[in-house]
Amino acid sequence: MIEFTCLNCGKKIKRIDKRNDKYCSNKCQLEHQFQIDYKNRTKLCPDCKEIKSFEELIKRLTETLPKGITWEYYSNNTNKFDIDHIIPQSIYNFDSVESKEFLKCWDLRNLRILSKSENISKSNKLITELIKENKLENLLPEGLNIC
Repeated sequence: MIEFTCLNCGKKIKRIDKRNDKYCSNKCQLEHQFQIDYKNRTKLCPDCKEIKSFEELIKRLTETLPKGITWEYYSNNTNKFDIDHIIPQSIYNFDSVESKEFLKCWDLRNLRILSKSENISKSNKLITELIKENKLENLLPEGLNIC
């Protein structure tokens, strides 16, 4: 039996296996990662949508779930899905969380949930139609225009 304290909520947990010995639930894991990733986002670029809360992030990701997938199913099967950047991270050039390019990259509108296989297939391709469909032209890196 493994005993540990959840890194997010502080709840004491006992488990037989070591499948997740840091968090009491997938929700706590996502919330903790959100706090780590976004705690330094205090400056905003004018084109970016500020993430004010974990709930706002969850709301956005829920809106992008593949057809027929519920949030409950997703949160219990996170190993089958990825959070995709519509405009790939590799296209941006940033060296700090205060960078305008970082803020564009991690803008909520640029995030969506995809199955792992779809995300692997997409890789770091810049898909013009997807950018236009989601009206993300203003989130493109400086100097990169699509026709």
